[in-house]
Amino acid sequence: MADGQAVLHNVTYYARKSDFERLRVFYKDVLDLQVVFAEPDHISCVAAGGELGICVHEEEPGHPAGTRELFFYVDDYESFAERARSLGYDAEVKPLSTGTLELWLTDSQGNQVRCHRRPEN
Repeated sequence: MADGQAVLHNVTYYARKSDFERLRVFYKDVLDLQVVFAEPDHISCVAAGGELGICVHEEEPGHPAGTRELFFYVDDYESFAERARSLGYDAEVKPLSTGTLELWLTDSQGNQVRCHRRPEN
């Protein structure tokens, strides 16, 4: 990853419970992608090439059906947060329950963009 560049690693689609299975089948079976993580009727993540994953997630508070989130790897949360703020976007670095941090951004269409540091293992 070039210094200061974000790398897409996950796209998550939120679905109604009644639509979850059909959406999961599309990415797993129609596109013939390998499941790399799943919790039945809640989340299913498939490999989409390289380190990229596509997740189908049951809707939950704060993530209604039809919304999506993009997840990126970044090297430095603060430089991305500062850049976003300088361009008029909200940016917040939040602690996760794992003890790590995550950068939350929202694009001009209301899509959530979350940034993580690339895992070392």
